Amino acid sequence: MNRKRWYVGVVGLLALPVVAASVAYACAALKTLSVGPESGDVGTLVEGRGYGFSDPHGANAKYTSPVRVYFGSTRNQVQTVPSNPVPNEKGVVTFQFRVPQMGPGSYAVIASQTDAAGNESPGGTAKASFTVNPPPSAP
Repeated sequence: MNRKRWYVGVVGLLALPVVAASVAYACAALKTLSVGPESGDVGTLVEGRGYGFSDPHGANAKYTSPVRVYFGSTRNQVQTVPSNPVPNEKGVVTFQFRVPQMGPGSYAVIASQTDAAGNESPGGTAKASFTVNPPPSAP
């Protein structure tokens, strides 16, 4: 019986760091992103709205960089309007961009924010999907 209690105690102690890390992760606001329209041709004007970003004047003022927006991968940053979108006091960021020259298919729209050293802000990156339509067929 004592041995069983000892095992239960050891397992309980080993589980504490896992539980603490899980709670810390769950408390971080995850970023979300929506785009509209969700499909269109190359050159389509897309409006984006992200939530959960760090307000540069709030409690996480360490993350003062503007939000960077990428299309397809983090190697393909798109020019946005405004050119350096900054979240408001509620962590909401809005922007527009035109779909870059890409082949037909589904692509990720990625929004991220970092500190001066390039470290990702809490909550990771936000992603949405956009489908580039195939060009119209010639009659």
